[in-house]
Formats: sequence, C-alpha cells, structure tokens
Amino acid sequence: MEKIIYASLSLVSRIFGKISRIISNAANQFEPQDIQENLVRESTQYNMVTAPDEPYYAEQYWTFIRPHLDRLSGQIQAIDLGCCQGRFTLRLAQLFPTGQVIACDLSPGAISTAKQYSQESSVTNISYRVQTVSECLKTIEPNTCDVILMTEVTFFYPEWQLDLPKIVESLKPRGILVMSFKSKYFYALMIARHRVWENVDMLINQTQGRIGRGSSVEFTWQTSTEIREILTDKFGLTLLDLVGIGVVSGMEGHDPHDNIVQPSLLNNSEREALMKLELALAPQVPDAGRYILAVARKP
Repeated sequence: MEKIIYASLSLVSRIFGKISRIISNAANQFEPQDIQENLVRESTQYNMVTAPDEPYYAEQYWTFIRPHLDRLSGQIQAIDLGCCQGRFTLRLAQLFPTGQVIACDLSPGAISTAKQYSQESSVTNISYRVQTVSECLKTIEPNTCDVILMTEVTFFYPEWQLDLPKIVESLKPRGILVMSFKSKYFYALMIARHRVWENVDMLINQTQGRIGRGSSVEFTWQTSTEIREILTDKFGLTLLDLVGIGVVSGMEGHDPHDNIVQPSLLNNSEREALMKLELALAPQVPDAGRYILAVARKP
C-alpha cells in the first residue's frame, strides 16, 4: 500500500503513472475520502508478498516483532488491520495455530489473494474481512485482543489517530500493539530528491498533507519522538521497541534509499550482511528507516 505515494512525487516510475492518472480522474468524480479509499484499493494491486524486495523487509519486521509475540501462548486473539495480501496475517496464524486471527482490508482483491495464500498453506484460523480499519474495530469488544498489528497503513490513512483509542481499548491488559509509520525524514528526502520545495514548510510544521505537486491525497508522517509521546504519554502504553525498517536500503524508483542498495539485487551473502547492518542500526537511527516500527504493550 505504501507505493501509491510516489505517483504524486514523480512521473519517473511507470508503475505508478497509471495510479497518478486515477488520482486526477477521481478528483473530478468523488469526495476526498472516496478518492483516498479508491487509491488504496488500486494500490493493493501491488503484491507485498511476491514483489522482489518485500520478503527481505518482511523478514526484518518479523525479526523485531516475533520476540514479543513469543511471550504469548495459547488461544490468543489477534487482529491485522489493513492486512493487504496477508504477509503478516499468515505468520501470526501459523505462530498461534490454536488462536484466532482477524484480518481486514478495504480491498476485495487483496483479501481474495490473502485467502488464497492461506488455503495454499492449509491455514484455517484466519477470518478475513473486506472492511475499513474503523469498521473492523467497531466489531471488537474491549479488552479482548492479545495482539493488534497495523503496519504500513498510517502513512496513507490520516484518520489513524482517531482509531487509536479504540485500538488500545480492544487490547487485553499486557496485549501487544505493533504499528509502523512513515518518518518525517523519509518525506524530507523525497522532497529534496524531487525538488518539491513548495512542500518544505508543510512538512516542517504539520504532520499530514498533500506531498507532491497536484496531489489529491493526504499523507501522514511522524518522528520517533512523536510516536513515543503518542503511545506512552497519551495512551499509557509501555514502548518495547522503536526501530527503523530499511535504514540504508530501498526499492528502485520507490524511495530515496534506492540509490544506496536494493536487497533484491544482492547475492545471499551480501543480503545477509545488509540485514545484519540494518538490524544493528535500526534502534539507533529509527527515523532513518523507510518505516519506523513501534512495538508497545498495554499495562
């Protein structure tokens, strides 16, 4: 879902040229919220399970997430909000075979693909739903969830802070919340790379806005300090991890890190060395990541 952002920043990427045209067309036909949702649905044509670099980043995420999940056991209930094709949904369900996992996404196509992957893996403890994050949360009782995931969603979903009280309420005491965010630094690099200098003041002074020339879509960004304040000071969660994902690597045409190194272009030993480097740096420079990953626990 993250990939849609670059259509508004550059026409260089052929992948997102079509989506950029959809933005323009949608702006003439729909209200802003409809535009946003239509773009999200369109963006899920990008498969986050099979795209060349995504397995590398999924493994990096999981390296940080799994140790916290290993402290849980039994018939847990987990939710994957904005699951896309279910790259973490499936891992959750396999890690807790006696538990139940709810996975929602507003894209019917993404949910259909996620179901297919589950069937191929003979995993049956997942309930897939074509729903928005808010719609899914409305069906969840307070203090019933052991784990809630919301990865690579907030940057394209400005309403995430409105849903956060319900997310925290839905967690059991000592339940685990896993979220990832686009950093302000990431967008600063994008602005500099594409020379979109008119966006500088907005990025500095706000936490959301229309990045790029002529964009009809709202994006959000945070710093690690802001994430810490929101989760700990505002909602009283205990922060277990705050790390950068992909602090020195990227994907071609998709982010400002792509000229450094692309994981899919490396051989196995080089990729292992890159992973070692990024895992070591991740806690030290979280804002440098393609995403900032936060893992927190409810008291």
